Amino acid sequence: MTELLDALLLDLLNFPVRINGIATDVGVLGDDDTPVFKAVTVKQPIITGCNEGGELAFLQTISWLYVLYKEAGRDTLGFVLAKSGLYKLNEDRYCENHIRLIDRMRTYFQHNLNPNRKEDRLKTEDVEGWFTAQSGGSFPADDTLWLKCLHSITCDAHKCLEIIESILKSIEADEFRDVIIEDWKQKNRLLQPHELDPLVQEVAAEIGRDDLMDIEVAIALRKKNERDWLQSLKLVTENKDQKEEARKLIFATIVGMARRHPLLPSEIAERFNIPAGDSRLDKLGRIALDIWMSEPCSGAELLEKLAPLNEKKL
Repeated sequence: MTELLDALLLDLLNFPVRINGIATDVGVLGDDDTPVFKAVTVKQPIITGCNEGGELAFLQTISWLYVLYKEAGRDTLGFVLAKSGLYKLNEDRYCENHIRLIDRMRTYFQHNLNPNRKEDRLKTEDVEGWFTAQSGGSFPADDTLWLKCLHSITCDAHKCLEIIESILKSIEADEFRDVIIEDWKQKNRLLQPHELDPLVQEVAAEIGRDDLMDIEVAIALRKKNERDWLQSLKLVTENKDQKEEARKLIFATIVGMARRHPLLPSEIAERFNIPAGDSRLDKLGRIALDIWMSEPCSGAELLEKLAPLNEKKL
């Protein structure tokens, strides 16, 4: 058992390198020309001595897989899996189900789940149901059972990565490969939902909205509005900065309007010499949007219309 696990774990650690090599040949690249998986820097699963620490090896493997799927592969993996239907691969969404289980296992082991919350209860049921199927109990009772579970989850991960590898090879051989790569380049140009979170914090800090600075609050605001924001960003022309346009959308949302703001907080701050974090930026932002909605004009003209209002020391 341990020799087989040694081989499986070692191959698992090398698998992303193989996939990245194929992705580079195909042309499916992420930010800064990074292939499917960026480097994983968390501690690697134990390769030797698994018979002395099956539980530790299992936990390290879950941690490593979580980072691989949810962080190192976050920007590219979804695009690759979305193409699986073209080649009749990934039947019954095997990869998505496996990745979701890893996500839930990581939460199960590292967070205090509340059994009274439906979402937490479902996570617990999924994880303990998997353990029951592998070891006969909701939690492995000894090291032998931990090793059995480690073998199962490693095999599942192998199958997932093999499917991803097959999808990339299929794209490489596809006669419409150039169309798929162009689709990827278009997708890669757009901001991803998680990239909006720091922008929410930046805009909130600029206009003195300390109540939106906490990352959990910023994420909640993003999740509530990301569909509208991302839809608007798709219409932005290539010669415009996606992040600046996103800041305008976020600014507009914070000051109460569900459309892109005609100005950036920094433009108002620079024009009227207002320091970042001053609540006057929030007030002037709301007024500017009201003016622009009633009489659309350029950003420079709008700043001039704001000047007398700013002089009143809002």
